[in-house]
Amino acid sequence: MVSRYIAWASAIGLVLALSGCDAKAPPSGATSVPQAVFADPSTAELTAGANVQLRAQVNDAKGHAIGGASIVFQSENPSTVSVSPSGLVHAVGSSGEAIVTVASGVRITHVPVHVRPAAAATLEIVNGPAAATAVGGEIGQLMVRVRDKFGNPVSGTAMTWTPSPLGGSIESSMAATAADGAASAHWRAGEKAGAFSLEVRAGSLSPLLVQAHVVAGPAVSVQIKTEPALEPAKFVMTDDPIDVWALVVDQYGNGVADASVVIGSQKGCGPGPARAQTDAAGVTEPVRWTPAQPIKCELTAHVDQPALDAHVTVNIRRRPNAKVRR
Repeated sequence: MVSRYIAWASAIGLVLALSGCDAKAPPSGATSVPQAVFADPSTAELTAGANVQLRAQVNDAKGHAIGGASIVFQSENPSTVSVSPSGLVHAVGSSGEAIVTVASGVRITHVPVHVRPAAAATLEIVNGPAAATAVGGEIGQLMVRVRDKFGNPVSGTAMTWTPSPLGGSIESSMAATAADGAASAHWRAGEKAGAFSLEVRAGSLSPLLVQAHVVAGPAVSVQIKTEPALEPAKFVMTDDPIDVWALVVDQYGNGVADASVVIGSQKGCGPGPARAQTDAAGVTEPVRWTPAQPIKCELTAHVDQPALDAHVTVNIRRRPNAKVRR
């Protein structure tokens, strides 16, 4: 009986001894004072318009987490990022660098945030072509810029530049947009005058069409034209009306506008003299001429600036049974 009592008492003492070893005193007031603040992630990178959630932990002097500690989130660059009381960081639109502070009492940590542009959304012309360019000349150094939906320049967007048929050539161009979202190309006119376009593509954005007006170069020759056409060794009958006009062209055969031309004939056997201006196609208004007498007549066209001349010989025969004019 005595032995069973001793065994029972020993067991109770062992339980009390173990219970005493596991018990800890509550932390003192000094260990609950915030000594360090940590944020996760410690740095952040996101696109304009996106969010990232910050989580914070406050530790005491012994490195233990302090549950229920007061934490304040604040953005030092509200035009770039905002932050909610719970630590949700939002890139409001502007790309760039920002700092979010995480504070508990006097303890603060800083979270650097890099905001990069969102996806490319718009393609705009920064510098367009000249109002008019002579054939063979440089239409201009074109510059375009790619931006995201917030207006941030987007770099690294692949570029293609495609002139329309006969619309000249691209001498040099940027294959992708630079850090400021811009890309440029040198566009040179071809040998053909007229209205041409250049298709500019930036990634998957809708293409942009740039228009250019190419005009003829300096006049190098004047030509005499008739209706009906005067063929070699063909005779023209008296009393058959002929329309005579002039065509002024540049070195590539493009019509030269606003050239002053005198249409006439040697010794007054033909029309005129009549002065006319060429139109946009390099053509003057026609002069109506009705040969009255059989003769070999030489039609002429003269341009003053620069001095250009043209001559066409016309063999005129009397129409059978026609009355002789005196």
